Amino acid sequence: MAEDTLVTCPTHGLPFNRAHYFGCEKCRGIEPAKEVGTPRLDVDLERRLRAGGVLMLGALSLFLGIHFAQARPARHHSDATGPLVVGLACAQTCAARSEECFVDCESVRDEACTKTCMPQLEKCAERCQPALQPRDGIAVITGPSGTGLTAKVQAIYDAWPPNDLPGYAYIRIRVDPTTGKAHDVRVQTERPAETELVMSTWQHADFPKDAADPHANEPGRRDAAAAYVIYVVMKP
Repeated sequence: MAEDTLVTCPTHGLPFNRAHYFGCEKCRGIEPAKEVGTPRLDVDLERRLRAGGVLMLGALSLFLGIHFAQARPARHHSDATGPLVVGLACAQTCAARSEECFVDCESVRDEACTKTCMPQLEKCAERCQPALQPRDGIAVITGPSGTGLTAKVQAIYDAWPPNDLPGYAYIRIRVDPTTGKAHDVRVQTERPAETELVMSTWQHADFPKDAADPHANEPGRRDAAAAYVIYVVMKP
């Protein structure tokens, strides 16, 4: 029988050519194979499983948050570790570099050069790892030892109006060891508008007197060493 010979389809009652008839499963009464898919979960069950997953994820996030918070170094410690804050050794190196900058710039009377010294200190200290973390918002980076300087600086900070505290500030103070008065204050703050307030506060502060002067008995160096230098960082 030729392929173009007509054949009557028992399903449709219509004449089709032979090739179509034998190629069409519907014409021959054969149901097409149904596509087998993944059975879907009950809608309510699927919603409950999804909500449970969200709760588990939230609980895990809370657990990890508490764990990492407890792992961070505490900001408040005993007096043995209070002023000696994490990262202080690194910050002291930054202060030493900044002081070299001031000495070099002042020796050639270059004020434009001097203005770069405090920003350099800030950038250097911010790279210290572990990060510098002042206790109670303030730390003495460098200054004469055995003078009660840290306690004095802390008392000045504690008397600071809370609403006036800057975001952070790096301060360099030159103090007359005879009077305990600051006669040069350099400040680097987060917001330039706060610079005058920070500078004014430290300019009017009283510091320990009679700090040790390593050059007191050296002719020609007494005037240059007439002041001792303090570097302080504030981070409320």
